[in-house]
Amino acid sequence: MKNEKFQGFTLMEVLVAIVVFSVIMMTLFSAFQAFVSTGRQISGTLDSDERVRVALRRIEQDLSMVFLTQPPRFKTPDFDDDPGPFQFYIKQESVGGSRFSRCGFPSLSHVGTGPENYSGIARIIYYVRENSDGRFDLCRFDRLNGNDDDTDPC
Repeated sequence: MKNEKFQGFTLMEVLVAIVVFSVIMMTLFSAFQAFVSTGRQISGTLDSDERVRVALRRIEQDLSMVFLTQPPRFKTPDFDDDPGPFQFYIKQESVGGSRFSRCGFPSLSHVGTGPENYSGIARIIYYVRENSDGRFDLCRFDRLNGNDDDTDPC
């Protein structure tokens, strides 16, 4: 019989190749997972930043349209009087164990909802409330002067 040479890989060579391939794949998977995780974090931060930007634009628009009354229509309130519909006020309140400011003022920047888009002097109130997650939401209350509906739209 002739001495035939077998061509191929030994079992040890195949096992070493599998181990090297596994290490490379784990490294690539870890890098990909870190890349995806970082992308999600950046996306969440951008979404949060955009919500803050929209809220600040709304506050800026409300404040730029503040309605100020002059005497004799405006009567200076006494110290303990409730703020009237044409008064600018800021007061401190406790929400969820933290202190926040509540700000109210008259503005011509009413945001109408529904088919009728009424305009006029609106009472705008910004306040903070605690949500179901234990975090805080900035809320905006907007009511046209003369409307007695005190429902909380936030």
